Amino acid sequence: MNKGLSTARLFHSQGHRVIGADTHRLSPARVSVALSQFYVLPEPCDTELEPLSTHTTAYVTSPLQIIKAEKVDLWVSVSDVNAAIQDAQARQLIENCTNTRVIQLQESQVEMLHNKALFMNHVHSIGLRAPETKTVLSAAELIEFLSARGGLSLSISGGTQYLVKPVGINDIARFGMALVPRDIEQDTLQAISTIPFKDGNRVPSFQIQEYIQGREYCTHALVIRGQRLDALLGTITVFTSQPENAALHEIDH
Repeated sequence: MNKGLSTARLFHSQGHRVIGADTHRLSPARVSVALSQFYVLPEPCDTELEPLSTHTTAYVTSPLQIIKAEKVDLWVSVSDVNAAIQDAQARQLIENCTNTRVIQLQESQVEMLHNKALFMNHVHSIGLRAPETKTVLSAAELIEFLSARGGLSLSISGGTQYLVKPVGINDIARFGMALVPRDIEQDTLQAISTIPFKDGNRVPSFQIQEYIQGREYCTHALVIRGQRLDALLGTITVFTSQPENAALHEIDH
């Protein structure tokens, strides 16, 4: 991913030795002058099909092997959402077996941020204002939700619309999130019919969230022990790993 290569270049420009890793063998990063070494990682498992609590994957253990071999001081996880929980498990393994510092959230934190329903529950639990949300498993539940709030026509419902998004990782659904209700009931039902409530043998959950119009902002910050970190001092060996299998979003800042 772009952020992985950008991070590697920044560390390299400050005199650090940078090692990169990717699940994609032909990643552009492997020919970057910012990297002194490049490794190919195993593919992360599908967390929807293979619960990580039952086994430790090769993907989880591979960063530890690289860190020991290269005597890495700092591991920076820059992988995509599909590997987020496994990266958190890798963090625990690395910290238990080495003195390497890790920039990666704990597994419990990742699970809360990874799952939209859990995240919204957390937001409400700490008293913050948030859009109205509800988790549904079927088109019937979604229709019932909308019917209780004015109906399936935008003109009747009073102008409030809801975005329907997958609770977990669903790359097909995330790029076609339905906004309902529409102007007329027929268009609303058509939009609902396109939502993949059943995906093979799985029945994925979807979250209905009140749509808030206006400009959106995306920001990133590194906070360690409550302090924002604006610079890294000293010369260290940095390891960045970046699985390549997620779609990228273009954000207008």
